[in-house]
Amino acid sequence: MTLPKLTLFFTCLFVLTSCKTQIKLPQNLDEAVLYFQQQWTPAELDNFKNKPERDALVELHQSTGMWIRNNWVYGGRDTALRNYFKALGIHAPDDISSIILTSLHRTLNKKEIELDKQVETYKAYWQLIIDCNEKQKTQAVSNSTLTT
Repeated sequence: MTLPKLTLFFTCLFVLTSCKTQIKLPQNLDEAVLYFQQQWTPAELDNFKNKPERDALVELHQSTGMWIRNNWVYGGRDTALRNYFKALGIHAPDDISSIILTSLHRTLNKKEIELDKQVETYKAYWQLIIDCNEKQKTQAVSNSTLTT
């Protein structure tokens, strides 16, 4: 290789490896929370921290929550973070982003994140839907056998 080509190659390599826009995907909830603690400005952290938890989460669901879903969950990614939540029984991307934001808010406010309780809340929600679907399925089968 000639010197100009080598220079171009190493310049591109340097830019690609040092670019701050490259996102290291978090492996678990702690890393996801830490990401925002490190990336947000003190003013952004204080603004989020000082709102009531529910208000803070509702406000960020369609912005930061969507960013979490688009960058860390969607796109057919089989990431460690997604697997971490699957192991907890959490599958819905909205639930994943909500747990991350709830945990961040609680961490900033020096509260216990109560991950088990958060997980159980989402599991209970989905269990009601599963039960309802099963009941409808059973009813549909029952109704179809009555008409034959």
